[in-house]
Amino acid sequence: MGRAQRNPSLPNVIDGFRCALPILRAEDSVGTLKAGYRADFVLLDNDPLGVAPRVIADLHVLSTWVDGEAVYSAPER
Repeated sequence: MGRAQRNPSLPNVIDGFRCALPILRAEDSVGTLKAGYRADFVLLDNDPLGVAPRVIADLHVLSTWVDGEAVYSAPER
């Protein structure tokens, strides 16, 4: 088996999370935004898939949601 990739791409990280859902027996409650799912997510000021990897750390969190409820909202800039 090959060596683990040290710096996986963001799409590969997201795919890895999705692939783990059946193992965690969580595919019926997380992994997508739809009715009946947990809806844990963050809203960022830019698309992390649309910026250079070196810029991802500079993105700002606008809000954080847990179980469909806003638990954090960034102050107005």
